[in-house]
Amino acid sequence: VYVLQPVWKNFLENPPAAQLLHRVMAGSTTATIVLLNGAAYVFKGSLPASVKSALRAVNGMLLVQVSLGFATLLSFVSIPVAAAHQAGSLILLTKLIRLCAVIGSKGMVL
Repeated sequence: VYVLQPVWKNFLENPPAAQLLHRVMAGSTTATIVLLNGAAYVFKGSLPASVKSALRAVNGMLLVQVSLGFATLLSFVSIPVAAAHQAGSLILLTKLIRLCAVIGSKGMVL
């Protein structure tokens, strides 16, 4: 493991630290979406169809994104697969923002 000085450079320029931070963010994102699904299950009877639909889109994209992450590692970071993983992160973020917007609009389709 490389230790860079000043210490803050380790978060940006140290490859092992960058991998660790990437996996921590991936895990916390996945856990948060799983918890969101648990909350949706509790309130499933009172959720508007647009919220359920947006949540299904998030779940589907999360599955694709996690699969692309594994594929990226298994392909030894093949550029096309890694680029698809990068693009997938933007799509997942977009679907999460839309879910938040639909929830914030009390289920009205935007």
